[in-house]
Amino acid sequence: MASGQKDTSFTFGSNVARTLVGIGTQSCLAWVLGPVGRGEYAACLVLTTLLIVVLGLGVEMAIVYYVGSRRLNLSDALSGGLAWAFLSGIIALGIGFLAVDLPIAFFEKAPASAFRLTLMIVPLGLCSLVFTRALIGLGRLVALSIITVARGIAVLALTLILVNRAEMGVHGALLAIISSDVVMCMGCYIFIRARESVRVSWPSRDVLRTLIGYGARFYVGKLGRQLNFQLGPLVLAFFATKAELGIFAAGTAIIARVWMIPETVNIVLLPRTSLGERGRPELVAKCCRFSLLFSFVVVAGLLLLARPVVSVVLSPKFLPVVPLLWIMALGVVFRSYPKVLASYFNGMGRPGLNSIAVLAGLVVNIALVMVLFPSMGLPGAALALAIAYTVEVAFSVFWFIRISGVPFAQLWRLEGSDWVEFGEFLKAARRFVTPWRTA
Repeated sequence: MASGQKDTSFTFGSNVARTLVGIGTQSCLAWVLGPVGRGEYAACLVLTTLLIVVLGLGVEMAIVYYVGSRRLNLSDALSGGLAWAFLSGIIALGIGFLAVDLPIAFFEKAPASAFRLTLMIVPLGLCSLVFTRALIGLGRLVALSIITVARGIAVLALTLILVNRAEMGVHGALLAIISSDVVMCMGCYIFIRARESVRVSWPSRDVLRTLIGYGARFYVGKLGRQLNFQLGPLVLAFFATKAELGIFAAGTAIIARVWMIPETVNIVLLPRTSLGERGRPELVAKCCRFSLLFSFVVVAGLLLLARPVVSVVLSPKFLPVVPLLWIMALGVVFRSYPKVLASYFNGMGRPGLNSIAVLAGLVVNIALVMVLFPSMGLPGAALALAIAYTVEVAFSVFWFIRISGVPFAQLWRLEGSDWVEFGEFLKAARRFVTPWRTA
């Protein structure tokens, strides 16, 4: 447990640093671009994110599983992942360049040149996913933490230069991401080559078939999860104004920061659940309780300070975000469960269960957005998202209890030892956060 707590606290410390840097980037974009420009930026990132998820086929999660479980050597896993990233990137560029000129309302939410530029993020994003997931599978969480924080700092610095000083607008913000992803991929590759015996070459068909076979079972869930998160901005890109899109995107970007602890736990847990025959369900349940407690505390603090935080971080133009945060809050807190339970299902080789849970939430999200947004506007889209998250939670918890045999109460009822470990975690995290803060 000590090793897991150390990994968790260090990864958490780096996530805190990355979150603070990310908030700085979001603040720069909001103040300089305003709601309209932020809406254009959101539309570009929705396109990029969906292309990465659709064409990635969940291969990056297969890399975590096969490298972590030692069922595939690192050279084969990296070679297969990078080859698929290259092929998918080429497809994305071809499809994207043709689609941008189609008479579709979505592509009216940003300049065509911005949409074309954002397509360059797809191959780089896929490659960075391959490298970072390989580091997770290897258990190199300290290196991963340092590299991801460095990438966040690079995005912030380049955003300040290109958007604020050079006044390049949305194009500058996209160039900041592209340049930072290049640096991140290079940093990961150099580190892996220095520490591991690895040789990247064109993979065999068997390797590709193995990675895609596992990834396909995770793929539907990942696609649904991203659609769940991006569905609001995606629907708004067809029906709402650029300013409304920018406001809603800013709201979801802020509230999503709450998930840094369950995402941290997911990263630390996956290699451990991959190695155990039963997936260590008691440890997973403890992590669920821990994540729920932390998420509740963070969301409560955010809601109490929502107005001043939004005014300072995003500018007063984004104050309509505040009621949206209150509407989404409960669903966001409980979504810490599937964030953690995903590591159990993936580690047990049953990623398809993630897909079932996410698809259930996605269906509810689509139905409610189509009904609520026309009548309620942005609050309707926020409510649809919160309800969809709750449905996803219900399905994930049901499958976990059914497979593991862990009682439902063990997922939420805090024990005396939880408070002790929570305090120890905060002390350990403080030691790791302090170097980032003073660096």
